[in-house]
Amino acid sequence: MTARRGCATVRRMAKRPRIIVLQPFYTVDAPFDVRLFGIQCWIADALPALQLEVGSSVNRVEGSDTFVHVTMPTDGELRATLVENEAAYGLLTIFEADGQTPRIRVARLVEAQRGRPLRTLERCAFDGETAHLPLAGVEIVRRVAARLGRKVQPVTWQQAFGTDDLALADRYLTALGIYAMAEQGIAVIQPEVALAGLVAAIEGRVGAAIGFFPNFIECCRRWRLVDEVHMIVAASAAVAALGEAPAAWIPTFSKLGLPTSRDLN
Repeated sequence: MTARRGCATVRRMAKRPRIIVLQPFYTVDAPFDVRLFGIQCWIADALPALQLEVGSSVNRVEGSDTFVHVTMPTDGELRATLVENEAAYGLLTIFEADGQTPRIRVARLVEAQRGRPLRTLERCAFDGETAHLPLAGVEIVRRVAARLGRKVQPVTWQQAFGTDDLALADRYLTALGIYAMAEQGIAVIQPEVALAGLVAAIEGRVGAAIGFFPNFIECCRRWRLVDEVHMIVAASAAVAALGEAPAAWIPTFSKLGLPTSRDLN
């Protein structure tokens, strides 16, 4: 199991402790869903606010760009990964399928110290509505903060994602999952569908999607996930939905020669 820094918005901090957010694992009967990597990335991006340095871990198939999603590490393997990467804590999430919808079944926060067995600090079980990815993600961050004695401003999932529409939040998580997988060197499928879904979320005024859009465009270009035509069409549709490109988009759009206003003539 290899560990690395997580999503691009995760930044190295001067002070420890460090926490590693492990890749999503899921039950044997659950089909893979890119949204699982999306919620992993979202959680990783939320944790620096708790004064934690954050990394991510992927159990990669040797010599390939795929990963092992069912076989979870033993406590000994997990402890070794955390100690090797100088991480005090690890966060492991297990998912299951409810029809076509992935849900978090359990999240486990562990502590690793040299010369001591792995210790479980918190175990969060989810069922019913609370297992939806946006709801569970917000609750996991809250529980980690509480267990580690960190202060965090209470927020609802609607406030955190900038929408009260779970379907639109899922479209954002799909794009975030493609982004997380590409940045961690894992093969992705249908990135153009994720890009279109992200634009739909922007059209629905999903705050998290609006903030994330330039990062995804940069990722698409960096890893050649979609061609230039797809990027221009997506950028034009996003700008048309908002009237003009937000200030945070301008540097990326200008660098890539993408439209920044509704008036494209």
